[in-house]
Amino acid sequence: MSGRAPHHRARVLFVCHALERTGPPIYLLTLQRWLRANTDWELTTAYQRGGALEEEFAALGDTIRLHNHRYERPVIDVSGFDLVYANASWTLRALSAFDRVRALAVHVHEMEDVIRFLLDDEDRARLRTADLVLVGCEAAGRNLVTNHGVDPERIVNVPYPLDPAPLPVPLDEARRRARAELGLPADRPVLVGAGVYEWRKAPDLLLHVAWHLQRTGRPCSVVWIGDDSDRVAWCDWDEEAQRLGLADLARRVPASPRYAEVMAAADLFVLPSREDTFPLVCVEAASMGIPTVCFDDAGIVELIEPRGGEVAGASVAYPDLAAMAQAIDDLLGDPDRLTAAGAAARRRYDARHRTEVAMPPVRDALLPLLSGSAG
Repeated sequence: MSGRAPHHRARVLFVCHALERTGPPIYLLTLQRWLRANTDWELTTAYQRGGALEEEFAALGDTIRLHNHRYERPVIDVSGFDLVYANASWTLRALSAFDRVRALAVHVHEMEDVIRFLLDDEDRARLRTADLVLVGCEAAGRNLVTNHGVDPERIVNVPYPLDPAPLPVPLDEARRRARAELGLPADRPVLVGAGVYEWRKAPDLLLHVAWHLQRTGRPCSVVWIGDDSDRVAWCDWDEEAQRLGLADLARRVPASPRYAEVMAAADLFVLPSREDTFPLVCVEAASMGIPTVCFDDAGIVELIEPRGGEVAGASVAYPDLAAMAQAIDDLLGDPDRLTAAGAAARRRYDARHRTEVAMPPVRDALLPLLSGSAG
């Protein structure tokens, strides 16, 4: 009779605010697919709001629907799970539903505005006492240490993974088709932005940047990809485009599985967010060889910053829209530089963000919390 302890299959409960086609749920879906293919972990997903990805999560394991508010007392005993993995800081309030959490990992995809305004003292206390805090950029980690007292020894920076959606045709042809489908001039530069339509993601600032470019003699078409937020709308895209004289050049399309086919229209991806960390849409753009222009307080600067004599885009000080327009104009006015920046973006994606490269560090960060389990 062998003296070896019986193998215990790790059980992980993932908590997500919604199963919609936005960055954090897409990240979690990518992670679970990789774990399903490369470990024997048992995966369960608890979520507060449904969405377009519900069936895809259900195909990977059990799902649990939670209320979209704080629970007055725990209603689910989760002691049978080795680990609870909170995907995004605002899922921390969902943890009020759980009793007897054995180990907690929190993946913080947000910067200070979200943490300060959407979390209360109880949520922030859970964040500080989590066994592990994952971040996708150094800026997010610094914010947690400086503003929320998180122990830096518990923070691990892991890369964001992305399996790029395949294009049905080569990029040049995909670009031509996308512009035709959107009704945009084939010979005019296209700027694409993306994200939930909300104040923080700042689609209005993309329109304002396009206005600056038009005034200085570089008219560009602009496209925003993304669905409405569940928060109160503050700006109507079509109305703002009309007021700025851009109605013929501005398009807004919903998020869909054809995301990459719309992204292909872009000469540049523009991240106009008033605050952001490391959006997957920028990684998607890099995988297609499309450079990003952003404000310098965004975590995505770590993807595009000068490195080894090359850059993969440009950043300017927030909130200087004229400077952002100038950075875009400089890239569009120098085709060789634009091409080189796109090639650098693709190399950086290949080196750090391909799923087979990015996922093992996430698994390895979680393994110490799975005591007695095998991966």
